[in-house]
Amino acid sequence: MVKLNFNYKDIFRAGRLGFSAKKIWTGFVGLLLGLILFNLLAYAAFLVTPEWSLQEIWQTYRLAPFPFFDNESLSTVGWVLFGLGELLLLIIGLLTTTAICKITIEQLRGDEFFESREAMKFALHNWKGVLLSPLTLVIFILLLLTGGLLMGLLGKIPYFGSLFLGLFAIPFMGAGIFITYLATVFLVSFIMAPPVVATTKSDTFDTLFEVFSVVNDQPWRLVLWKGLLLSIAILGVLILGFFVDWGISITQSSLSLFFIASPGDITHIWHNGLTFLPRIPPIPLFERIGGLYASSLLAPEPYYAVNWAGTIGSLLFGITFYFVALFIFAYGLATLAAGDTLIYTILTKIKDDKNLLEVKEEEEEETFGEEVKPPPEETQKGEEKTEPVGETKG
Repeated sequence: MVKLNFNYKDIFRAGRLGFSAKKIWTGFVGLLLGLILFNLLAYAAFLVTPEWSLQEIWQTYRLAPFPFFDNESLSTVGWVLFGLGELLLLIIGLLTTTAICKITIEQLRGDEFFESREAMKFALHNWKGVLLSPLTLVIFILLLLTGGLLMGLLGKIPYFGSLFLGLFAIPFMGAGIFITYLATVFLVSFIMAPPVVATTKSDTFDTLFEVFSVVNDQPWRLVLWKGLLLSIAILGVLILGFFVDWGISITQSSLSLFFIASPGDITHIWHNGLTFLPRIPPIPLFERIGGLYASSLLAPEPYYAVNWAGTIGSLLFGITFYFVALFIFAYGLATLAAGDTLIYTILTKIKDDKNLLEVKEEEEEETFGEEVKPPPEETQKGEEKTEPVGETKG
């Protein structure tokens, strides 16, 4: 079991805990699956809009169709499909984060061999606590808003409405403040629900109770420590991006050592692979997250004409660049998940005086929903079965 200080100093462990092959691989798989589903639905959202064709979508967005960048409009069906894609991406992201949190807490408890496959099974088996906690808050907020709308309709009644609204002005304002509070807890639930479920195996109600407890008892620690964690994650991603940039530059230089200007030149194929990356507005702080991304944004040349082998090679290079980018962001996700696990573990120790690292696991291996059949009863050795013997006639 890892010894913690149970204060802000432990948050600095997040960068090292996140730099783990199992955690990065888990984040990579989750990001890849979420990106595939999101892009399929995003492309469908643009295709059902008459103004867009498949070629225009590809030339504009590549594999990141996000209409908010250029204030593009979609049809009603298109917005529904786009919203569904975002929802699936969010769900997969929450489950992936839960799996990484599970690997982290098992590592902190001393189990260095806990597999990512078991963590994914755990996240899928305990999805209710992760997904239904925010959904429950949304439903409650919508009910309060619906009640407010109904009260507003009563206010339209002549004379009675004015008196009614005046008499209940204080409760109405209190309800509005309470909705703001619930909205804050709703946002925090996306951060704290995965580590709560991963460390305590809690259901929806227990997860909500823990989220409310953290918000009420330790709000300033949560805000300050989360800000510290974000700074550590961003710094870690930038450092990893720098080394990836360095490695990619060395690779490009070595491959282009014997440069020969021809349609099948490695330089042309390399550049064509960069054109597969999405064209989005550059953010100055993140321009150096991988030299491949910055080069793609700044490359003014069009797609080079190459032969069939060069076309296939360009596509493979493009896919490789995407994998490298996902690897970098998977490390960022792993760092955030590991840090959130540390934050919740420390806050639980402070507010409840409970060390989650000392929780004893069940001796029997979990089957995640499979029913365990008891072993058949065996007869004891030396014990013989006897049949009743009838009375003998004298």
